[in-house]
Amino acid sequence: MKITEFANGQLEITTYKQGVYTMLDGESSYRADMIDKNADALAWRFASYVVDEKTGQGRFIPRIEDREYCYNPFTEKIQRVYTDADEWAIERKKEHSLYSSLNRTRSTLYMYARQCNWEYFITLTYSPDKIENRYDYSLCMKKVHVWINNCRKRKAADLLYLLVPEQHKDGAWHIHGLLCNTTGLTFTDSGKRYNEKIVYNLNDWKLGFSTATEVDDTYKVSNYITKYITKDLCAVTPGKQRYFVSKSIPKPKTFTALINPDEVVSFIQEVADSCGADLEYQKDVSGYLDVNYKYFKKSQKGEKKENGKQ
Repeated sequence: MKITEFANGQLEITTYKQGVYTMLDGESSYRADMIDKNADALAWRFASYVVDEKTGQGRFIPRIEDREYCYNPFTEKIQRVYTDADEWAIERKKEHSLYSSLNRTRSTLYMYARQCNWEYFITLTYSPDKIENRYDYSLCMKKVHVWINNCRKRKAADLLYLLVPEQHKDGAWHIHGLLCNTTGLTFTDSGKRYNEKIVYNLNDWKLGFSTATEVDDTYKVSNYITKYITKDLCAVTPGKQRYFVSKSIPKPKTFTALINPDEVVSFIQEVADSCGADLEYQKDVSGYLDVNYKYFKKSQKGEKKENGKQ
C-alpha cells in the first residue's frame, strides 16, 4: 500500500492486490555473472561455428532463416530483410512510446498540480506584433519563462505557477496555467463573465491577450489542467519540456505499508479518519498489477488573499 499526502489537502491511497517485486542488493550482478558463465553454451545453442579454410580461424555464425536475412552485395554482409510486419511493429513501438510519454507527463503534472491551493486559472496568448514567430515553440516557451521570472523578481516574490502550452488550430502557441501567491500582480475586470464568474485581464502580461478567472475548486482544476497534455502535444515536442512548474513546489509526502488483506479496509478508514478526510471517489485498474486507488479530501478552512484587482 502507498499513501500520498498532497499539499492541497487530497489524500491518495493506492492498494496493490499483488506483491510488488523488488530486486535485492547484489541480485543484478549475480544475474550478470550467470549470463557470462553461460555465454559459450548460449552461443553454441543459437549459432554455428565455422572455420575459415584460408586463415584457419573460426567464428560463430547466427542460425538464421533465409526468409529473414539475405546477402547484400554492396556491403558484402548478411543483412536482415525488413517486411511489412517489421514496419507494423516499428509503428506500434512508436505509438506505445508516445502514449507512455503522454501518461508520464500527465502523471507528473497532476502530482505538482495537487501541491498548491491555486488562486487563478490563466490563459496567455501571443500577439504577432509582440513576438517574432508565434508558431515557434521554443521561442514562445522562452518568452513566457522570462516573463514569469520577471514577475517573481519585480512584483510577486512568492508566486507559484504551473504552465502548459497549447496550439491554436492555425498552429500558433498559447499558454494555460495556474497561479497562486499572486499578491503584487494586477488583475483588471474585463467586463466579461464566464459561468457568472468575473473574467479578468492580467495587466502584467504585455505580449498579447490574457484572461484570468478565480479558482473555486482547487481539486477540480488540478485535474482539468492535465487535459492540455495531449497526444498531439507530445508528438510535436519530442525531447522538449511540455510544462513549466515552480521549482519551489515540493513533491508530496509518500508513505508505504504492508497490510494484511483482511485489515486493508479498516486500515484505510483509520488513516482517513486520522487526517480528517472524506472519500471523494475510487477506481480499480487492471493490468500488469491489479491496483485500487482511493482519493480522499481533507476539510479545509480559509479565505483567499486579496490581490491587486481593479
